[in-house]
Amino acid sequence: MQIVRLIQCAVLSCFCLFGQGARGEVNINIFGPPELRVDILLRALDRGASGLSAKEEVKALQDAFDKAGRASQAFKRRALPETNVESRTNYLAAALENNIDTLSLRARILQRLKPEPAIKTLETSIPPIVPSLSCGQAWTWDVEAYYQALTTLANRGFSKREIAAGKRLDFVSLYALNLTSAAQIAPSAALIRQVTFEDAELQGIMATFVSRLSGLRDGPRAVSVGVVPGGFNQVLLLFEYCKSRNAFAIQLLAGYRTFLAANAAASICPDMQAKPAAMPAPVRQFNAFIEANPSLSIPPLHVEEVKPQAIEEKAWPELFETQINDGELFRQVRALRTQGDKLAGDEWKSGFRELVDQAQSSFDKGSLERTDIFNQQCVLLLALRSMARDQDERTMCYQALLRIVENSPVEESSPPEWLLHVLEFVRTGAVTNIKASKNAMLSAYVLLAAN
Repeated sequence: MQIVRLIQCAVLSCFCLFGQGARGEVNINIFGPPELRVDILLRALDRGASGLSAKEEVKALQDAFDKAGRASQAFKRRALPETNVESRTNYLAAALENNIDTLSLRARILQRLKPEPAIKTLETSIPPIVPSLSCGQAWTWDVEAYYQALTTLANRGFSKREIAAGKRLDFVSLYALNLTSAAQIAPSAALIRQVTFEDAELQGIMATFVSRLSGLRDGPRAVSVGVVPGGFNQVLLLFEYCKSRNAFAIQLLAGYRTFLAANAAASICPDMQAKPAAMPAPVRQFNAFIEANPSLSIPPLHVEEVKPQAIEEKAWPELFETQINDGELFRQVRALRTQGDKLAGDEWKSGFRELVDQAQSSFDKGSLERTDIFNQQCVLLLALRSMARDQDERTMCYQALLRIVENSPVEESSPPEWLLHVLEFVRTGAVTNIKASKNAMLSAYVLLAAN
């Protein structure tokens, strides 16, 4: 199925939604999936369209922090490079770019609050436990937004007296250095450089970081992707920084070496080896640096140290479910795009209308997953709308899209994927009476786009 490729090809026009009128308030008390409710609140606050006082805003954000914990996805995902983009796995990763997983929503809330209430709100939660991933899982985790929020709080949220009492050290050790995944290595290393720690604090922070890095044991997927190339680059930047401040520089590299040796020797993903007998990519990267800097007196990793006990299965992105005629319909849309200049007015209009009708009805039969049907219909109609020659054709696509996004059960079953298409829908423009939609969530997003 050509969903992602058609999204990339479609050139979506952008029109004014409601004209240039005054900003309107958005109803932020809408029933629906928790992540969408929190996202609407945050967007409304960003646009000054919430109608809340400063005190009410704080209370609403603190309540939203709790709601975010019930989001359907706990963490943002990053698709593996060079994996099949035509897959459910990568499509969900694209949908989560809107930052409506639990951790990203909470990061947005923390950045919105002033430091003192933000820290108090964060302290009502437990530090995130980022799960391990096997090689068969074709993604890794993305927790950078959370660490950016922690960096802001560590820099702005503690008085000199609190810092002297060790409160900031305790805060960072608990919330930033609870390493359970290799995906946390790069952002935590960046945080340490970007927070203006006192000398004593930095010594304590680095002692904790080195200890937890040395003891980190993760699944091979997160290790293979989480440390190449970003993780080790951030470790090297931190190494140079610590060297300039005489704080655990050599110990940091030694701890990273221990981490690599233990995890590479457990199991490895086949895509991280140049050939079966070769060193895994993270090890090759580490050794290249060590061999270029012999004065560090840190031995490179040897083959026997990192010989894996097992080479796990290859990553298999979960593919879309399709029917026999799916590919034909997508081919017809592409053919209309490329050959449309050769078609006369009536012939074009007839072919265009037929494809719009098929896009609405072709996937309504059989045993397809509901999200697959929704994704295919939305992408086809958005692509057709970008090809429309006049307002009547644009309206035809708009009305078809409206029926689909208003009524799809995907809003409840997979809110990130529903939102991905809704945001594209409101960007198509020429939306006039959508505020009266029976779907209050959709109406809110359209009104937000107009503010």
